[in-house]
Amino acid sequence: MATTQDMQRIPIFVGQTPEETAWPWIDNNEQSTWLDLSNLYGTTPEILSYIRNQSHPCKLRLDKNGNLLRENGKLVTGDQRAGQSPYLIGWHMLFTKEHNWQCDILAQKFPSMDADVLFYRAREATILVFQKFLVNEYVPGYSGEGRFRYLLSDRSMDYFIAEKNIKSSNLFNILYRLHTMIPDTIKIIDARGILVDTYSIDQVYYNTTLMTKYGLDALLRGSMWTPAYRYGRGYPTAMTTSRFNLCEIDFIRARERELGSYINTRKMYASNPTMSFYDPSVDWTRQLTEWSNFTSVPAIQNALEELYGNVENVELLAGAYLDNESEAASFGGIAYAVLLEEANTVIRGDRWSILNFDTAPRDFDWQNQLISTSYSRNIYDFVKQHTGMPCLPLDVMRVGEGQLVC
Repeated sequence: MATTQDMQRIPIFVGQTPEETAWPWIDNNEQSTWLDLSNLYGTTPEILSYIRNQSHPCKLRLDKNGNLLRENGKLVTGDQRAGQSPYLIGWHMLFTKEHNWQCDILAQKFPSMDADVLFYRAREATILVFQKFLVNEYVPGYSGEGRFRYLLSDRSMDYFIAEKNIKSSNLFNILYRLHTMIPDTIKIIDARGILVDTYSIDQVYYNTTLMTKYGLDALLRGSMWTPAYRYGRGYPTAMTTSRFNLCEIDFIRARERELGSYINTRKMYASNPTMSFYDPSVDWTRQLTEWSNFTSVPAIQNALEELYGNVENVELLAGAYLDNESEAASFGGIAYAVLLEEANTVIRGDRWSILNFDTAPRDFDWQNQLISTSYSRNIYDFVKQHTGMPCLPLDVMRVGEGQLVC
């Protein structure tokens, strides 16, 4: 939390004092995980219209010097909290420039494309670039070297869950990343490009039988076949902020989705220490037969028994949060390992998505252009491109002293 001293040292805040309600926690951006860059683009049609450049509709607004605009004492961004620190300002400026650069690239490649279509293509490309940086550089740098053993692998047999469930998770994660841009309905399209069926978005996310009936590729083709040219159709505001978050939890539940329960997950880790994210410091063989093995808090024990009945039924997420060295209900090392396992599923989904992003024939050229011009960069290339800084650390995510490259 920033203080008045921060405001005096860095004069970028909105109110007279940071403690004022007007600064900087203006709740103009609905709840979001930001995986879809909603902090850049906003989560309402009004914000999106406000930050777009009316003279060049494909682009976002910047001043004549390429910096963020300020109007009425506020930065023109998708989230007013951008003014909280210089780091956030820099982040917004970099990705705003990235979006505008994508506009220029797309306009050169597709000169006859409508400006509104170009905007959403540039937006999709910028989201993919952000996700690539996030899963390939930021998360590994944050979690420690060696944690992401399968960062670029696609070996489903290394997982303790069935392949059909991996595909279900991939489907969810791919669509969730772009959740504020998906259409209200999902089409089922076969390999020949023929429309097989159409479902509402909530029917798809809560019906895993569709995966068995049609297969992953048919659903992904359909979900990406219809470009989301329009924003704010109801679902991004009414559904994604609540039901999508619940769906994320639901997808790692044993009872509804037949994924590994917490007890079975521990047993599998104990029998196979070569699995991804295996933590040798954790006693995976420790028996969990009573609610007191999970937590020493009686109220939580009673709630668990009422909810699950038997310890064998505890969901993966609940067990990961509860079971730790302190024997209390809190976030522990086991949860860290399990959640990293889930993060790896996101990585696999992103790898699939960049290779199969839009299977409509008209988009093959755009897909190839995106991979060749955008997806090959790392954070170092990205920052250098949009800042012109003469010297940068080669490993941007490295903590401590690093090699400075000029």
